[in-house]
Parts: sequence; C-alpha cells; structure tokens
Amino acid sequence: MVSKTVDGDLLEREAHALEDLFNDAKPDYSPELEWFAMGLDHDTGEQSYVMECERYIDGDGIAALRVAGWEIQYIEAYHSELTDEIGVQIQVPVRGKVPDTGGAD
Repeated sequence: MVSKTVDGDLLEREAHALEDLFNDAKPDYSPELEWFAMGLDHDTGEQSYVMECERYIDGDGIAALRVAGWEIQYIEAYHSELTDEIGVQIQVPVRGKVPDTGGAD
C-alpha cells in the first residue's frame, strides 16, 4: 500500500508519466489520455488519478499501463447533454513512483 500522503511534485510527475505511457502505446488515431482529477477512498485514504479520453479508451494504452504495473480501478463512460459529447474516465491508483516511459521525465 502506498503512503496516504504523496508529495505533490511526485504526484504530478507520476500522473504525466502515466499519460505518456498510455499515449505512446495507442495508435495515432485514438484519443489521448489526460489527467483530469484526483480521487480519494475515504475509508482507506488511498489516492488515485482520474484520467479521461474523448469517445473511448484505447486497449493498447490500457495494456501499456498494466504491463508497467498499474491496475485500472474502473472505467466509466458518460454523455454530456450540455456538449453532446461522450467522455470516458479511468481511475488508476497512486503508487508514489514514476514509471519508466523510455524518455526523459
């Protein structure tokens, strides 16, 4: 289990590295994953990243996150009546470490 308090700079670097892992693995035509928000399990104190894509979540991107050791806690699609767009969110637990993306952080 990850410490309940993770340094903000580390959170940001980890989140952006997860975006890079996903986006580097997906085909060019697939929507990019973006860090949207943070989640918190009030019972355990565990933090998670809420990431989002337009239209759908690419399977190659999900596979890249899993191979790197991050589990997907949930995937949820929603329709915005205001914008008439479909969005998809995933929740990924904070591990408190920056994954190797093969490039510079």
